[in-house]
Amino acid sequence: SAVPADQRVANTARWSTASEQDSFAFDVFRSDSEKGEFVKLTATPIPGAGTSDETHKYEYRDDTIDPCKDYWYYVESISTSGEHEKFTPTFHAPPKRRAPEAAH
Repeated sequence: SAVPADQRVANTARWSTASEQDSFAFDVFRSDSEKGEFVKLTATPIPGAGTSDETHKYEYRDDTIDPCKDYWYYVESISTSGEHEKFTPTFHAPPKRRAPEAAH
């Protein structure tokens, strides 16, 4: 039985910008280890605000997680000229629930 998307266990990556300069979009990356191989989650980049002096808040909901596992995420910015830069530090999302104990 498939669980509806809004009821799935999810990690939500949130970030904000105080101002933006030539901000085209953002991609979200995930790994299951801090040093591990990060995989891009965003099928299409999350649009940025272009050039703005206002604060903008963003979030990306990752509902493809195993709720018993740790994950690490970071956000990469893409400029209007196509430059990619790591925008946030790598951050840790702990497991949402404990792995079931093995029955003895």
